[in-house]
Amino acid sequence: MKVFITGAAGFLGRYIAEEFRRAGHKVSGIDVRPADNSSLRPGEAYRQMELPDQALFDVLGQIQPDVCVHCAGGASVAASLENPAADFRSSVVVTEELLSAINKMSPRCRTIFLSSAAVYGQPSALPITEDAPTSPLSPYGYHKRMCELLFEQAAVI
Repeated sequence: MKVFITGAAGFLGRYIAEEFRRAGHKVSGIDVRPADNSSLRPGEAYRQMELPDQALFDVLGQIQPDVCVHCAGGASVAASLENPAADFRSSVVVTEELLSAINKMSPRCRTIFLSSAAVYGQPSALPITEDAPTSPLSPYGYHKRMCELLFEQAAVI
C-alpha cells in the first residue's frame, strides 16, 4: 500500500510514517519543515513544500497514493487566538487544496484526517463520543471543524 502523509515531519506525522513503514507500506510525505528528525528521508519519499502549492497536484499524480493521512495544519489554540487568519490558511485552505488535488489526481485515495477534541468545546460528558455535539470555543476548534466538514463534503461528491 502507498501512504501519503501531509505534515510528515511534524510530531504526529513522523510517528505515523514510521508505523506505516514498519508495517511494510511505501510511505511518502510533505511538510513545510525539512525532513530532519523525521522518519521520512529527503528525496523521492519526502518533499519540503508549503501548501497551498500547485506542485501538490503533480506530487499526487506521480505517487498515486492508496491512503492519505492529513496531519498538516494549525496545531495550537494559542497561535489561533493570536493570528486567526494564519490558522485558517494553514488548516482550512490547506485542507481544501489537498482534497481538491486528491479528487483530481488520485480519486481512489482514501483519506484520514486528524482533527481535535477542540471541535467539542466544553463537552457536557466525558469521555467525549464522536456523536457529541460540536461547539468550538477558539479559532483553532472552528477551523478543525471546518476541515471535518470539508472531508464530509468530499465524501458525498
